[in-house]
Amino acid sequence: MTRFAIYLFTALLFVGCIGCKAKKPVAASTQAVPPPPPEPVSDPIPEPEEEEAEPFVEGISVSEGFNKDQIGAHVNIVSHSLEDRYLTLNITYSGGCQTHAFRLATDLSYLTNQPPSATLYLVHQDNGDNCEALLSETLMFDISSVRNPESDRMLITVFGYDQTIEYIY
Repeated sequence: MTRFAIYLFTALLFVGCIGCKAKKPVAASTQAVPPPPPEPVSDPIPEPEEEEAEPFVEGISVSEGFNKDQIGAHVNIVSHSLEDRYLTLNITYSGGCQTHAFRLATDLSYLTNQPPSATLYLVHQDNGDNCEALLSETLMFDISSVRNPESDRMLITVFGYDQTIEYIY
């Protein structure tokens, strides 16, 4: 039996060696494998620039019987600018839950000093908005309707604003 085991062991060893020699090693390819194509570089799509919307230009409500009680909700005038006949007011107010409307009003009662002066009222309709976010807005008004025909300039006071505006026309 030992002879049989040695025979079997030798036969398996012989078959294993022949099997190893029969396998040819995989030769490295002589052709270069092209690298994977680069991912296309795409320019990021630029976000459209927010164009500053032109402020809505509104005229002034002229009413002989204008009453200061019609001013409405509080508004803070932060700054102003006057170019030609356009008065721009930068304002802040509280809200955020309803649409707010603004208008300038006057009764055109000129003070007769030189130069003449008039008071404008910024009317703020908050539509019952009780929210408390601090909002800012830029308002633009055509103030040419307040010109005093007897002068080429005047002083304008916006009620509640601490600066006097000189309007030259």
